[in-house]
Amino acid sequence: MVNEVFESYEELMVEVNKIAKTIASKSPLVTRVIKKQINYARDHSVQDSLDYHAAWNSSLLSGRDMEAAMTSYMNKETGEYDDLEEQKSFWEKDGLVP
Repeated sequence: MVNEVFESYEELMVEVNKIAKTIASKSPLVTRVIKKQINYARDHSVQDSLDYHAAWNSSLLSGRDMEAAMTSYMNKETGEYDDLEEQKSFWEKDGLVP
């Protein structure tokens, strides 16, 4: 699927950067979850993917990011979101790897 065609590489990069800035302005937690959902849907049935999305989405309904998103939307402002902690492997979390 093609959404748009650009006359030049430079024009493409301007638009790509606009999209990247929009994504970067959103909650890092929600952005990470959406990426997980897209990857999951690619490899699973529609029903499995819908169930997976429902479980993840319900987990995001409470929390500071939701409050920040709603407040920023209502005030037509950019939201302020907490940074996520660095991702660590199972081994790192349990102190099994230095």
